[in-house]
Amino acid sequence: MLLRHAFHGIVLLLIMFHFSETAKVLQFVPTLSYSHVAFNAKLADLLVTKNNNVTVLLVDVDSTVSARSIELAEVIRVSANMSDYLPKTLWQNPGPFEDASPLNPKIMLKLTRVAAILAQACKNLLTDTNLIYELKNRNYDVGVVEQYDMCGIGFLKLIGVKSIVWLSATAIYRMQPETIGVNYPLSYVPELFAPFSDRMNIFERTLNGGIAVVTETIHKLLPIAEENRLFKRLSGLKQYNLFAEASYSKFIVTNTLPFLDFAAPTAPNILSVAGITKWRYIASRGPFMVVTFGSIAKTQDMPRHMLRSLHNAFDVFTDLTFIVKMENISSDIMLYSSNVFYARWLPQIDLICHTNYRGIITHGGWSSVLESLSYGRPMILMPLFADHFKNAKVIEQKGLGLVIDKTKIASDTFTLSVEELVTNQRYTQNSAKFATMLRHASPAQIGDVVAHGIKRAAGGSTFPERHFRLRSANWPVWRNNYADLLFVLIPLVFVISY
Repeated sequence: MLLRHAFHGIVLLLIMFHFSETAKVLQFVPTLSYSHVAFNAKLADLLVTKNNNVTVLLVDVDSTVSARSIELAEVIRVSANMSDYLPKTLWQNPGPFEDASPLNPKIMLKLTRVAAILAQACKNLLTDTNLIYELKNRNYDVGVVEQYDMCGIGFLKLIGVKSIVWLSATAIYRMQPETIGVNYPLSYVPELFAPFSDRMNIFERTLNGGIAVVTETIHKLLPIAEENRLFKRLSGLKQYNLFAEASYSKFIVTNTLPFLDFAAPTAPNILSVAGITKWRYIASRGPFMVVTFGSIAKTQDMPRHMLRSLHNAFDVFTDLTFIVKMENISSDIMLYSSNVFYARWLPQIDLICHTNYRGIITHGGWSSVLESLSYGRPMILMPLFADHFKNAKVIEQKGLGLVIDKTKIASDTFTLSVEELVTNQRYTQNSAKFATMLRHASPAQIGDVVAHGIKRAAGGSTFPERHFRLRSANWPVWRNNYADLLFVLIPLVFVISY
């Protein structure tokens, strides 16, 4: 496994405690999608190679998501008794090739339904008293959980795990830093689901704020409120707040690097670890591009005009081989035309690290972006949903690729984009520079950094809470925004005016 460097990882080396014992780590991983499971798998296997005892608890909210990416860690897979509700709700009506703005009423309704499904999955999981008893008796030192559903925070606390590491398989979601006291100004920090850069006009800033309100409201009022009630009952406490529990996480691990995102406030206990990948080499007959829209959006479901535009590009660039993920073919690999191969499944890393790889046409999922960039190759992004739009803006603004609007596809859209990518060397040159920056982003290897952080968390040190935790994490909104100053200024104004 190639271990890339983390820009902020040096923070974890400030306190050089020595831990010779093995840390017992439990990763709480709902099967939201293959990319989320794969990121957790890389982290779990990395920690195993650093002599930690790691268990991955896969909570089946979607039983079709494979766990084959987990190679070294122990896997416990449990059912949340949700049938196929999540994939049917998440990836249909509207589908990934339709309008996916959080301000679209259909998307609002979809997010509301997904939130309800996650809350129900959490409730179902908590009925498995045998599982809770078994895991509680294992006495895990550290719990690791992702940000999109807070059930994992409560579950880890319920089984007695005191040290929590909070993950984001994407770029960081605003609610994570804000929970630990780092406030993101929406005037220049785009929301994770917003299609904006850090250079927003007044209309875009308004939309950015609207997206923030919608996503935060749905996140807090639906699954979090219900899960707070569940864990309040199980814990026997008078008050229970999952965000308050999360605010005491030892640190946050996010799958990005500062120079691969727009500038935003940060904190010493936010660790950026983009680029944990594998090396393999395969044979290839010449320069090629990879075409894939992830594990969720199926190429076979593309609208006809979109697929036709894609094939028009294939017909023009006959000197390039295009390897296309196509799910409905009868064999694993099929030669579609002289320069186009269809494949039901792509060994994406194996292809991307090959010397003949020239670039990727993809949806803007963060894993695909990082994988291509790690090997110094540019990309053509057609963002579909969620964080794809923001990711695409980052890539476009930094000159690492081109962006296609899925709502404005003409017959020559993909042809023009491929032509620009292969003839304008600035994209390849910029990507090569950023690949070098990824390799030399930190003096410490990411494996050593993360393993040290996990063992430090297992050691029970309160240093981060005493020195890294921001005071604003415990303050109410009115105090963080100087509203208390009004109690002084208003009487003063009256006194002066009279």
